[in-house]
Amino acid sequence: MSDVAVLSYESLSAAARLTKPLLMVHSDRCALPDAARRHYAVVPSPDKHLLWQGQTRHLQYYDDPDVIDQTVCSVVDWLARHQLRA
Repeated sequence: MSDVAVLSYESLSAAARLTKPLLMVHSDRCALPDAARRHYAVVPSPDKHLLWQGQTRHLQYYDDPDVIDQTVCSVVDWLARHQLRA
């Protein structure tokens, strides 16, 4: 299989139209960190947060209990704060 379709997909224009609250979880060792930063930067929502987790690898979000626990707690806290506006 090829990543050509994924890597050539244009999604910045969709990100630029996002008006709902946004929580983006990413890291330097996940896929395409520069693209994640570009997407986050163009989101016009005033209620956005980038949870950048340094050196966390992509698959750690699926198979590392410590990373999962930390990330889920952060997501739950963020969702609780946005409950009335989501």
